[in-house]
Amino acid sequence: MNDFSDKKKKKLKVSEPEVKYAKRSTKKVSDHNSSTNSEVLNLNYIELKNAIAGFSKLQSNWDSYNADPISKQAITEAENVLVFLNGKKYLAKSIINVFPMRDGGIQFEFDNESNSSELEISPDGKLTFISFDNEGNFLKQEQLFDVEGLSTFLEDFNYAGI
Repeated sequence: MNDFSDKKKKKLKVSEPEVKYAKRSTKKVSDHNSSTNSEVLNLNYIELKNAIAGFSKLQSNWDSYNADPISKQAITEAENVLVFLNGKKYLAKSIINVFPMRDGGIQFEFDNESNSSELEISPDGKLTFISFDNEGNFLKQEQLFDVEGLSTFLEDFNYAGI
């Protein structure tokens, strides 16, 4: 065989950066089975926590469109939000996903049958709650001053009782 045919056989491997998103759905768990409920809470918490921790590994241009690395402030605040959601049992009652944002922030998504909402954490750790109806129409946007303020919005938009 000549050199040309050997080179032809080799395939060029192009790898994109691995970005892990925590995207999942929850199954309703009956209240009488608290050990199963606790297991669901723990699994969801671990999935989301691992995804958030993974965002710290994203470097500049992680999306091939000049995205910024995820800021330490956003990661710290996202971890605080996750602890809060876990403590209030929202992880067992709601469908919650978490994604890195191109500006260096982090976004939580909350979905139910009638609407969807986002909690955007800016690169400097500021929290903004945004809600849409099931057709994508804007309903509300509000700056939160601390993670405790999230409860009011989640309850208003029926995420607490899913």
